[in-house]
Amino acid sequence: MYIAQPNGVPPTEFALTAFSSNRAVFENPRHDSPQRIVYELSAEGVLSATIGLIKGGRGTRFEFRRER
Repeated sequence: MYIAQPNGVPPTEFALTAFSSNRAVFENPRHDSPQRIVYELSAEGVLSATIGLIKGGRGTRFEFRRER
């Protein structure tokens, strides 16, 4: 379970629906937007988060790089 609470709004739960060594997918079809949150770790070590709808539309992607 992933619980999102951006900017102090009431929490929204997203169930883990897929998991592998480099990818985790969380979904809540009852939520307006986003309904899906996908975290992926690339071979280069870049973590990305994509948020969007379960069906249709184009998600918004964020990339996180480790600073040394």
